Amino acid sequence: MRVLILAHFAHHGRNRESSEGTMDDRVSVRIEDDAFIGPGVMIMPNVTIGAGAVVAAGSVVTRSVAPLTMVQGNPAKPIARCGIPLGLDTPIKEFYRRLTPIEPPAE
Repeated sequence: MRVLILAHFAHHGRNRESSEGTMDDRVSVRIEDDAFIGPGVMIMPNVTIGAGAVVAAGSVVTRSVAPLTMVQGNPAKPIARCGIPLGLDTPIKEFYRRLTPIEPPAE
């Protein structure tokens, strides 16, 4: 099982020590406590996966994921709110029972 996290840093000719482009300009990916990342997920730069969030297998995360939110797809979109984090000791039936579906926005 693989997950691809894209968090690279490029200077594009700027001086590392100049005020225009410091090391603070780097891109990052942040994965908070109790987040669950499924296999085959791609996480793009400048994204935070919130605490207790779930990213379904094969999803492409292009935007930050709110805590206790389940996302899926390409690009990943919220599909449910998680009542409890999906931890190693979480009974799967209890996790599923506490999911609350999120209705997609009307087009």
